[in-house]
Amino acid sequence: MARRVDEKNALRAWFRLLVIHRTISRKIGSHFRAQFAISTARFDTLAQLDAAGGKMTMGELSSQLMVTSGNVTGLVDGMLADGLVRRRPHATDRRSVIIAMTPTGRKLFAKVRAALSRWIGEAMGDMGEAELAQLIALFGKLKQSADKWE
Repeated sequence: MARRVDEKNALRAWFRLLVIHRTISRKIGSHFRAQFAISTARFDTLAQLDAAGGKMTMGELSSQLMVTSGNVTGLVDGMLADGLVRRRPHATDRRSVIIAMTPTGRKLFAKVRAALSRWIGEAMGDMGEAELAQLIALFGKLKQSADKWE
């Protein structure tokens, strides 16, 4: 059984987490556009493809990005036009299409990922190593609690 927490403080913590997420995400999106002419959605797509070894079906991509297949189709169409991904039929499932990163997409992803790492380091620059370790541990504990919540 989960122990009771002060609901007011729990809600304050939740709102603080949302505000931090929005603030950092907005700034990251601005950096993506200004320095790499890429949207957050395109970066997320390349990140999912990279995590999957460079290719996945449209359905898998839609599921991982948590968006509709229509949204993924539009996103992938633009990325195809820019040479970041390629589309090919699935070898055994005629209803499925495989999306794979091109060398251009891999190169862009590597550059943007390196910059993202720097930016996140800068965003958390006022925190010491012990504080970051504590934050990671607390987020882990929060995730465990949220996973148990029904």
